[in-house]
Amino acid sequence: SGKIIVSEDLIFEEPVKIMPGTVFLLDKKVNIIFKNKVEALGKKDDKIIFKAYSKDPWGTVALLGKNSSDSKFNFIEFYDGSGNFSEQFTFTSMFSLHNTSNIELKNINFKNNHYFDDMLHVIYSSDIKMDNLSFFNAFGDAIDIDVCNNIVISNSSFFNSNNDGIDLMESNVDIFNVNIVNSADKAISIGEASIAKLNNSTLEKNKIAIAVKDKSKALIKKVNFLNNESQIAAYKKNLQYGSGGEAKVDKSIFNSKENKFLSF
Repeated sequence: SGKIIVSEDLIFEEPVKIMPGTVFLLDKKVNIIFKNKVEALGKKDDKIIFKAYSKDPWGTVALLGKNSSDSKFNFIEFYDGSGNFSEQFTFTSMFSLHNTSNIELKNINFKNNHYFDDMLHVIYSSDIKMDNLSFFNAFGDAIDIDVCNNIVISNSSFFNSNNDGIDLMESNVDIFNVNIVNSADKAISIGEASIAKLNNSTLEKNKIAIAVKDKSKALIKKVNFLNNESQIAAYKKNLQYGSGGEAKVDKSIFNSKENKFLSF
């Protein structure tokens, strides 16, 4: 609890409970690694905050390994992190879930990550629930999900990602009630044999609203496609997957000066 200045890496092997109002001030390139269960339960008016101690970005906060399963993060803010290279692991985001399961992320703001690809990276994980998350100004992708099962993203917003809002590889993901605005590349990239269900959402002013590729499937229902440069692109990119992508669309609205649909 309280204000914690983190000047060198913290690695927690035992369960951790973080109290409302706790502020972590992380020094340049410094990381916090949780290898066991975490309960970080802030309150709406008393959030838990991870932010830079100086003008230089810190590294990553990571949940690592199966012992970190059943962790919960609620009312959290992450500012000005980056990622981390180590001898054993590479973390490509300022918040990473690596080889874990049954994680609950709620009411979290992510702002202004630096240098590394992702704000939030989820890899080799399952049964992850993300609700009411907000992402602002991602350096690359806001969320990158790789080789995961049973991921749910709901009631969340994405603004001004420098690459993709959501990027999927070999994963099964349900997405509903999201708004993704002004992604420099794709609002949602569905690749490498992923299956994505998207419902009741708005994709607006992105370069490509949805790209589905390489044996992936997108099931799209009640989605507003507004003023995207291209609305849907379905294609083959990596030959190893053997086929392109497939998108099925139901009860959706396409509204742009020119509605472009690409298949190649």
